[in-house]
Amino acid sequence: KILCTPCAEEKFYRRYIRENGLDNVDMETAIITDHISVYNSARAFVYPGLSHNRVAQFPLTILEASACGLPVVCTTLYRHIELPNITFADPAPESLQEAILRIADNWNPDKRDQTIAVIRERYSVSSMGSIAESFFVQVIADESKLAQLSQET
Repeated sequence: KILCTPCAEEKFYRRYIRENGLDNVDMETAIITDHISVYNSARAFVYPGLSHNRVAQFPLTILEASACGLPVVCTTLYRHIELPNITFADPAPESLQEAILRIADNWNPDKRDQTIAVIRERYSVSSMGSIAESFFVQVIADESKLAQLSQET
């Protein structure tokens, strides 16, 4: 089952499923309010990354799915994410299919636990807050240096 929020690409996906006779694929459009229940009822999370111009540096949904311990398949667009549960695929249906089948066969509880530990270490509110704080401290320090240099010249 494919769950998606209402989007312009929805018609394309439905037509692709119909024209390729993918009778075992069901697509449901929904506004998801209880993400954790959806993630916990899934076997895998797939993010094709086709709408990359509308998302942040990396989608929050990948972190959410990872934090629930799901195996994730996403395209090479998000290769900079270093999480143990992510399998990368080219943004082509055949490549995504192969990656989905591969993770379905190889997913194990050890990798799930390792992923959850990495999420807690790198992406918790306190660790992300520390990263943001150090960034802004550096920006302020650089601004102070520039101001001091301009006064000296």
